[in-house]
Amino acid sequence: SVLLPVFNEEPYIEKCIDSLLGQDYENIEICISDNASNDNTWDIIDRYHNQDDRVVAVRQVEPIHPIDNLKSALLFASGDYVFVMGGDDYLLPGFFSAAVSLLRSESDPASIVCARMHYFKDIDGGVFDTLPPVEFESEINGSVRRLLDFFLRHINHDELVLSLSPRAAFESAMGLL
Repeated sequence: SVLLPVFNEEPYIEKCIDSLLGQDYENIEICISDNASNDNTWDIIDRYHNQDDRVVAVRQVEPIHPIDNLKSALLFASGDYVFVMGGDDYLLPGFFSAAVSLLRSESDPASIVCARMHYFKDIDGGVFDTLPPVEFESEINGSVRRLLDFFLRHINHDELVLSLSPRAAFESAMGLL
């Protein structure tokens, strides 16, 4: 289950949803909660929702706290794994197949798979930064303990990290269990 809490993502949301629907992993659902966007985000989401059964969407009438918007998306999730991303993010083809394979190979039931993010500097797609840096990949892909240790040692500010985790571990981390 991909949890996609969004607000005013009109310039990016189509690329985001297309990247999810284009994954080769067959058992995917996209759970979108629009936090009362005041641009055309909801119109775009609604179009996908009406065209593809894998897209489940709800629109908040009034803005709510971002964590509540995330929890709203989680209410519609039925998968064994959850993945949280923003409406301005997108994934390369094959991400979920590789991530689920890696996750299933871990013996730790609270394992997660962390996604490395690239930041682009121009329209040609030149990468100017990668988080976490490539040299730390072996340290972060695996258990929650390794990921937390990595952040305690290497990250000094807030950064978004995309991760695939078992639903129960995610709900526990969110204080929902």
